[in-house]
Amino acid sequence: MQGIDLKKRSDLHWARKIWHVVAVSTMFALYRLLPLPVSLLLLVLMWLTFVPLDYLRLSRPDLNRWITNLFSPIMRENEKERLAGTAYLLTGALI
Repeated sequence: MQGIDLKKRSDLHWARKIWHVVAVSTMFALYRLLPLPVSLLLLVLMWLTFVPLDYLRLSRPDLNRWITNLFSPIMRENEKERLAGTAYLLTGALI
């Protein structure tokens, strides 16, 4: 996939750090503020949205190009052809 400038793992990546802080803080706030069944339902719905889409992205070059372009401010170079960190974050939160 040419033309999309993504950060390398060794780069200081402020947009990605801010994304992680906001995402984890939001998940924590929802967990603390909502009843447990509701917060778990939201987490499952997020997982069911993002993780299958990430797998589908890897099998469809057109979708991969579109999503990589859309999320280029927070994606790393090594995530173009592998699962994004969001899949691991949401899976870990569910476990």
